[in-house]
Amino acid sequence: MLGEAIADSSLIGDVMRTDKYRAQAPEHQLNAACDTPHTLDHPISLFDSVTLALCNNPQTHATWIGALASADAYGVQKTSYLPTISVDGGTTFTRTRTANERNTHRYSNGASLNLGYLLYDFGRREISIEQSRQALLAANFGYDSVLQGTIFATISVYFRYQAAVQTLQTAKDSHKYSDESLNAAQLRYKNGLAAYADVLQAKAALSQSELEITQAKNSVITTKGSLANVMGLPPDTDFSIDDYVRDKKQEKAFNISASDAIAAAKKARPDLAAVSMQVEQAKLELTSRRRENLPTVNLSAGRNYNNYGILNQRNAGSDSIGVSLSIPISLVGHKYNVASAEKSLEQERYTYEKAERDTELDAFNTWHAYDTALKSVTTSEEFLNSAQAVQKVSLGRYKEGVGAFIDVLNAQAQFTAAREHLIAAVYGVQISRADFIRAIGGLDTKAVHEMTEATP
Repeated sequence: MLGEAIADSSLIGDVMRTDKYRAQAPEHQLNAACDTPHTLDHPISLFDSVTLALCNNPQTHATWIGALASADAYGVQKTSYLPTISVDGGTTFTRTRTANERNTHRYSNGASLNLGYLLYDFGRREISIEQSRQALLAANFGYDSVLQGTIFATISVYFRYQAAVQTLQTAKDSHKYSDESLNAAQLRYKNGLAAYADVLQAKAALSQSELEITQAKNSVITTKGSLANVMGLPPDTDFSIDDYVRDKKQEKAFNISASDAIAAAKKARPDLAAVSMQVEQAKLELTSRRRENLPTVNLSAGRNYNNYGILNQRNAGSDSIGVSLSIPISLVGHKYNVASAEKSLEQERYTYEKAERDTELDAFNTWHAYDTALKSVTTSEEFLNSAQAVQKVSLGRYKEGVGAFIDVLNAQAQFTAAREHLIAAVYGVQISRADFIRAIGGLDTKAVHEMTEATP
């Protein structure tokens, strides 16, 4: 019972005060409860899909557990401020047979209590603890980066699924138009007003539109499977999502320049902060290596008890206390240890510089990508309006016998392309917007709620 009580760490509590460093569970980011069942019998909103992803995605939980493990490792390092205590005990029974075949029995019992404490080591203990804290902070920043990446992946595939559904509808509408064009060509051919080549072209256009429907259906199925996967569900899970309600108020530029976006990213990106923590760890390691040949002062104390004898029991015990000074001597090894730590620090600094450059480029590219996406919406709307007018006029002219069928086919292809461009632009704005917010390190609860307002 005593051994079980000692082994049960839950009885001790967080005596090293690591709670303030412990990362929150993934669902805490959205103030959602993962233990509450999320039914799929109603259309899923963007907020619902992000919540499911944070609750069910194994990567977010694996990273969270890793961050918690780093907090525990930090607690272990802080225990170096505590004394070490050990208790030893044992019993021995010996039977000896002499030359005249007489047996001699001897037994002994012993127990000892030992205590050790590090008094001074020229700051190496403090350095080790700080290294562990920096590793913990790096793990927490890495966890935050994974959360933002999971949120963005969910937003991206959610809107790509919306776009796939709309593209399928465009393909079906194009098929109806192709069927109407075929009827018009057959009627004109029957009346001797058009060549049979018009009918063949119309049939080819109809077959092409059927192929496009097949491809669009496949895109809907696979994109839906991807959305289910990022939400931690099997890809064949049956569910539906809310219809997208376009909010043009959200299709506007952020009140921030590309240069300001770069500066904001360098301050707020959690993955960059994690790399900076690694640089700090390398600095501390170099300091520790430089001090490893310095003395260590330890305090030790103990009490021993022995009980032994042959016929008559005898007891003996001893107490001890002392201070020891340990001076390691390893001149050659020390030199190489310091040199290795110096190279590691230099490497980490270059790694940080690379990460910083990547962060700047990511912020720069996503800012311009969002700006381009906004402009693409306006251009696509103008393109669609023009293509729609041309489509109506060209088919009407052909039916009246004053237009060529090739004009009908070109108008149809142009109108279909215009609709697809607008679909890609409208949903691309939302994806680019989320990507830009992620690039500057701000894809959090507020950003998700703002995007959710546009998709009730």
